[in-house]
Amino acid sequence: MKQILQNRKALLIRMGAYDMTQAISRAAATLQEMGYDITILSMDIHNNKSDEEEVNGWKILWYHHQYKSGNKLSFLWAWLCWWIWVIRHIRNGKYDLVQASNLESIVPCVLAKYTKNFPLVLDVRDPWGMVGSNSKSLMMRIFKGLECRAAARVDGIVLSQGLVDRIGIYFGKKVRRNIPVVQVLNVPGKDMADDYYPPNLDQIRVNFSGHISYVRNAQAFIDLAKSKPEVQIDIIGEVRDLKLKEALKSLSNVKIYGRVSFDESMKLLSQANIIAVTYDSSTEVAIVSSANKMFEAMMMSRPYLIAEKYDVGWAIPYGDSQALINLISDLQENPKQIEEKAQRARKVYIENFTWEKQKTNLTVMYRYVMGDIHINFSKCAGWSKLLGSFQSV
Repeated sequence: MKQILQNRKALLIRMGAYDMTQAISRAAATLQEMGYDITILSMDIHNNKSDEEEVNGWKILWYHHQYKSGNKLSFLWAWLCWWIWVIRHIRNGKYDLVQASNLESIVPCVLAKYTKNFPLVLDVRDPWGMVGSNSKSLMMRIFKGLECRAAARVDGIVLSQGLVDRIGIYFGKKVRRNIPVVQVLNVPGKDMADDYYPPNLDQIRVNFSGHISYVRNAQAFIDLAKSKPEVQIDIIGEVRDLKLKEALKSLSNVKIYGRVSFDESMKLLSQANIIAVTYDSSTEVAIVSSANKMFEAMMMSRPYLIAEKYDVGWAIPYGDSQALINLISDLQENPKQIEEKAQRARKVYIENFTWEKQKTNLTVMYRYVMGDIHINFSKCAGWSKLLGSFQSV
């Protein structure tokens, strides 16, 4: 759906590298198709970016700031400096639409909104008050309070999460009743079906993509590698824990690739026959999150671990290494299960989770907050102003 709108400007904000996830780039591309000029505010914590660059016709402005990893005061100081920079930029500019990602970017936008008039959209990736294993800590309670108060002052919310009702409970009645919401899941933008070939059933090859850590079940994969030396385990992404990295590197059947391009990531997914998506089940966000790799696995016709809905994978108890080893043993004896789940995954992806279907929801949100269309809201999953459709996963 295209709606060409001349001379409109959109500002997209993320505290971190804008291209670390698909969200900012997709929003920028969608708004660009609708005729908007795009500016993106992003944070450079490595000080290896120029102040300004142009990518795909978008203006990228980088804020340079380094903070000490693990130091809470240094981290909070980084937030404050970032907020001041964002507020100054918004007040000195003129934008028809502003979209901010998560708590760390929405707060300065809400503050700037008191003196500037612009439609404001909150893109919720990982609610801060839900990401900690101890969500009842003082800091997490403060984060949640700030996030819910800020969310009550925006013009629309974009959710990447699968369980819309749980996010509604998190934000509270005021937000659910007053703020329009739409769901846009982290599905692949490029369908690589033409590159598909059936998974190799002669050897089990497991793919873990993302920042592997002990809270993401790393120990279970170490135990699997030791118990099953014939099973190949690919680790895609950074391993920030040095002791964990050494433990993984010591295993001959584990290969660490580090950060790779999207195309290379998809190539490695296609070579695997099981995709792992594992989180600490004690964190609330693990219950509602819809991981990118889950949908990429479905698109590539690959089953994945921790997948009960739609019957496209296998669920194992978090932290239960023996359950993972037993599952792999069963699949080695009955490899046709892998192909059956793979075919099912692709079918479910086509029916529910293509990017064209998700982008429709995003376009509707932008057109609504700009006043270009009138919407008859539906009520669903506890929300009084639901735009488009949603797909609980």
